[in-house]
Amino acid sequence: MVYPLSRGRNVKKWYVESEYGYTIVPHNPIDGKPMPENKLKTKYPKTYEYFYTFRNELQNRSIHKL
Repeated sequence: MVYPLSRGRNVKKWYVESEYGYTIVPHNPIDGKPMPENKLKTKYPKTYEYFYTFRNELQNRSIHKL
């Protein structure tokens, strides 16, 4: 659920020079579907709380509608 984040200028032809930071992606890495909200809330409560503070913004820009 936590993945390294790279900037475009750090991505070279055959490698990445350095990571820029990390990003939280609450999606299934195999099928790309978002983790169900109740599972995120139960299994990762602190992550859920963090995302909940941005709930409206995330829902408005998401392609995955609830």
